Parts: sequence; C-alpha cells; structure tokens
Amino acid sequence: MQIADKSGLKPLNFDKTQRRFIDVAFNRVKPASYSGAFHCHENIELIYCVSGRLKIAFSSNEILLKKGDWIFINSYCGHSTNPNSSVNEHYLINLNPEILDVASSSPIPKALHFLKKLPDYIHFPANTSREDIYSLFNKAYENFTQGNFVKRLALQSVIMELMCHIFEE
Repeated sequence: MQIADKSGLKPLNFDKTQRRFIDVAFNRVKPASYSGAFHCHENIELIYCVSGRLKIAFSSNEILLKKGDWIFINSYCGHSTNPNSSVNEHYLINLNPEILDVASSSPIPKALHFLKKLPDYIHFPANTSREDIYSLFNKAYENFTQGNFVKRLALQSVIMELMCHIFEE
C-alpha cells in the first residue's frame, strides 16, 4: 500500500475530528476536460460504474471504468478521477476501515491487518455473472442514512458482502 508520508501526499481526512466513517452517493457527472486533484485518504473507496466511463489515475497507470465495472481503492492509495468524454453515473462508497472490524469472542485481527495485504487497488471488469454487485451498490445507497439504526445495520451488511468479494479475488 502507498503510505502518505512516502508519496508526499497529505491525506484529505488528516484531521481526525473531521473524518467521516461512511458516505454513500450516486453521482451523475457531465464530461469534463479536467480531472480531480491527485489525493489520498484514510478511507477505502468502492466505485461501481452504472453508465458512461470514469477514468481513475494512479501514480503508475490509469483504469477506465465502463458500465458494469467496479473498483476497490485501498487506504492511502494516491488517485484522481476524470469523468472522461461521456456522462458518467456511478455509485461511490467511501468508508473508514474501522467499520470492517468485527467484535468476536475469539481474537480476530483488525481489518487493517488484512487490508495491508491487498494491493493499492483492484479493478473488477464487467461480468454478466456480477449482476449481484450492482444490486449490492444500489442496496447500500438505499440504506444509507445517518439516523436509522436498522438501515445502518443493513448498510454494514452490504459493505461486508462487497468486501468478501474483494478478499475472494
């Protein structure tokens, strides 16, 4: 994993008092000739491309997400996004790794232990057998709310299922 100190990037959510543990959004982005600033952050990002194309640049290469593609971006991995040349619709789940920690009667390592073993990012190309992935992102979006405890539990369940797909790869 890229470490912010070594890459020279200051993480966006460096101030612990302002960090958010989870955000889920559905974005409709118009084509643009610009790209977002190259940045990193403590949170993990999961992005599912619903339509159009979204270019994600890393320090060593670029990934072009197309309809049905999704990507996992690990903590502190430097990246930027560019809506490319078409209207793009995508789900974005941005979550703090602490959400993945599971309390158990037997000792289980913290999620960070497992995340450090993963690469900076994992690209999952569109696949007809992955219709369930779209429905998981959609379910996460529908269950994202700050105040409803039951919906928050459902959201955490969806996130855990998505992370299982990542760790299985």
